[in-house]
Amino acid sequence: MISRSANRLALLALILVGLALLRLTVGHQLGWPAERIVRELRLASVVGAIVVGVCLSVSGVMLQSLLRNALASPYILGLAAGAALGVGTVQLLGRTSDPVPWLTQPVAAVAGSLLALLLVYRLSRRDGMIEPMTMLLVGVMISVIASALLMLVQFMMGPSADQLLRWMMGRIAPETPWSLLATGLIVGLGGLALGMRWAPALDAATLSDDEAISVGVHLGSLRLWIFVIAGTLTAMSVLLAGPIGFIGLIAPHAARLLVGPKHAGLLLGAALIGAALLLAADSAVQIIPHLPWIPQPRGLLPIGILTSAIGGPMFIYLLRRRHREWMP
Repeated sequence: MISRSANRLALLALILVGLALLRLTVGHQLGWPAERIVRELRLASVVGAIVVGVCLSVSGVMLQSLLRNALASPYILGLAAGAALGVGTVQLLGRTSDPVPWLTQPVAAVAGSLLALLLVYRLSRRDGMIEPMTMLLVGVMISVIASALLMLVQFMMGPSADQLLRWMMGRIAPETPWSLLATGLIVGLGGLALGMRWAPALDAATLSDDEAISVGVHLGSLRLWIFVIAGTLTAMSVLLAGPIGFIGLIAPHAARLLVGPKHAGLLLGAALIGAALLLAADSAVQIIPHLPWIPQPRGLLPIGILTSAIGGPMFIYLLRRRHREWMP
């Protein structure tokens, strides 16, 4: 007999397919494109949105498991800002010296993401325990500091920083090279596969350390791998689309409501929901300029603005609810 969770996962997959088809029909002109190059550009946007959604959602689930905090996400904890700072710094150095190798940007993104997570993890610990509210405050401050440094980088780049500024706002770029999209797809699906393989251990890791160790979970190595994978997934999403906020928070929570807390279904559900949310948001920013009551904008609305407008109020709601749980 097929479980309710399996039925809901199948429904999410169908919704994802429907949203992918919708994105293929919206753009500068509405309708199915006749030109091959337009179809290829829209297909690249579809793949990019799916990859970024999967990376952010899986990273969010892993961070919440690592830190035992349902409010943890790549954006809130500063991982996205750290990765963006790494990429921006490399772009600045590339303009003030000889061109940097293409591999430097991914390495800088991963390094910035992992460094931000390491700082949050270290600064949030007290007497060997992580205080949830302290962790959130530290994550927000790390994000603010990294964002300020990134604005400094933008200032130092001068007029040539327009492209960096646009990227900082979040954008699923149709001109993204297919080689980078393929790399992102491998990283995203690889992280999802590893997470599902470790699902029983992740379930146990949400308990206390003593309980997890008693059932044979090697917490030290598990947390190290989660640490590295979550940082790498976040860095990959930033490389592809810039720092897009709150997908890594919304998707895991929605997946818990639909398929439950078990990580095998949770990871897959979060990945499907995250990909669907970004496809829906990317379709929305394509449709908005066609609405008759919308003034003609300067280009497309950055997708990061849309996700933050939706995710920000949800974060405030979740924070207030969790705060009531933490208070005696």
